[in-house]
Amino acid sequence: MIKKQLILILIISLIFGNAVKSQDEVMKDTISVKKFSLSEAQNYALENNTSIKNKQIDIEISKKKVWETTAIGLPQFNVKGSWQYQFTVPSLEMATLIPVPITQTPDPYDHYHELQYSAIELGSKQSTSIDFTFTQLVFSGEYLVGLQASRVFKSLSEKSLEKSIIETKEQIAQTYYLVLVLKRNAEILDSSYINMEKIRLDMEQMYKQGFIEETDFSQISLTTLNIKNGLISINRQKNVAMNLLKLQMGLPFESEIELTDKLEDFLNESEFVAISLQEFSIDKNIDFQLLTVQEDLTRLSMQREKSKLLPSIAAFYRHQEQINAPEFNFMAPDILGVQIDFPIFSSGMRRAKIQEAKLELEKVQNSKLQAQDALNIEFEKTKNDFLAAQDKYLNQKENYRLSKSIYEKTLIKYKNGVSSSLDLSQVQNQYFSAQSGYFQSIVELLNIKAKLEKILNL
Repeated sequence: MIKKQLILILIISLIFGNAVKSQDEVMKDTISVKKFSLSEAQNYALENNTSIKNKQIDIEISKKKVWETTAIGLPQFNVKGSWQYQFTVPSLEMATLIPVPITQTPDPYDHYHELQYSAIELGSKQSTSIDFTFTQLVFSGEYLVGLQASRVFKSLSEKSLEKSIIETKEQIAQTYYLVLVLKRNAEILDSSYINMEKIRLDMEQMYKQGFIEETDFSQISLTTLNIKNGLISINRQKNVAMNLLKLQMGLPFESEIELTDKLEDFLNESEFVAISLQEFSIDKNIDFQLLTVQEDLTRLSMQREKSKLLPSIAAFYRHQEQINAPEFNFMAPDILGVQIDFPIFSSGMRRAKIQEAKLELEKVQNSKLQAQDALNIEFEKTKNDFLAAQDKYLNQKENYRLSKSIYEKTLIKYKNGVSSSLDLSQVQNQYFSAQSGYFQSIVELLNIKAKLEKILNL
């Protein structure tokens, strides 16, 4: 009796332990799998993508550069100390008249004078000095232009980050769409493969019993094998696309992710119509904005060359303390002054630099006008491609629906012995071709949609 109870307890313990282990594995899998919608995947990429991180660092660098330039025009205070030792100190001999009284003369106030020589050192063997200098830039045209340029440079870094964000979101969207399309294609192929495998097994039994010819069985086996190979290929493509998505998001390849959005969520025809009706504003386009900032920088570069013709003025105050100073020390401890630097003549060098800057500005302005026309043309082309992709998608959708209906009816006929295996193979090839065209049209439509959103900066 005790032995039976021990065995029962052991069995219950094993069952309970396995249940707990299974539950822990499920919890572990649930925690390790990360789920992302398209917007969540894009937001995650904006926080973890290496390119985005570098652009954010560039903005911080530009902010430091602005302060670095600003600090040039702010008060500067420097302290300099020095110690020196002289092995030989120069000296100067000085003669001094010394009165000597003569007591023998009637006039006791009459004196002789003797010369006494003594050496006076013109320095000290070792000395220590501390120099305090305070400077303030009063006026500099080049500084004022440089300050404006540093701020425009910061704006350029911000626009570069904005462009990287837009491009990253576009890349994430395109890869996300591709994964969903491949996933749906794999599901349909898997369902077709399961059905065909059942038919092949039934045909195998019928062939062994002599009810059908070997040619019919071979045809079905070949069709089944082709579907299997297509399924393997699609799954490999899906894995590659998933790894690409992880790379773009900044996730390690070993991470397990699940896409929560459905393919149908992005095939909203009303949304397509709304996007196609959007008006193109060149000022909202990030590439045009970058060209505008580049134009501002080039204009400031020209102004900088012009500012070099103006004088620069700086004020300073210096105080020096010297320890062990020599007896003859002609250095003033406090000095206040103003320094003016006025360019007079440079043999035409500055004028040439100004002309070069003007020509560079003209080049940038010409490029900006050309880019403006190119962006307008690109928008019109992308919009037309988007409308054409919509038409193609609707046509391929109808072709897929009709070919699927024909395939399903032919499959029923084949099971009932009305249709041959060759007929089923031909209809099936037609069906898979329509299916491939349908999913390809979806990829093209969604990719062009993402490109159009990028141009419109939506």
